[in-house]
Amino acid sequence: LYDHVLELKESRLGLDHPDVLAIAAELACSLERKGDHERAVPLFQRILHWQEVHIGFEHPQTLATLGSLARILQAPAANPASSCLN
Repeated sequence: LYDHVLELKESRLGLDHPDVLAIAAELACSLERKGDHERAVPLFQRILHWQEVHIGFEHPQTLATLGSLARILQAPAANPASSCLN
């Protein structure tokens, strides 16, 4: 469902709209919880890039995204119950 909503939002609002990135974050977290790290990593990277440019590297949301990405990259078999973006 998130995939479909993301596609719709991207086509209507553009790739870098904050609402699109919010949906991308929900999808990335969902994928992380399911263990689908191959699809989650590019989404987290996209979100992280947007956050670094628009809200800064030291912003709490940026740091949370960085933590989520690091968790996936360091432990591919991470616990699916991990707290995404927290």
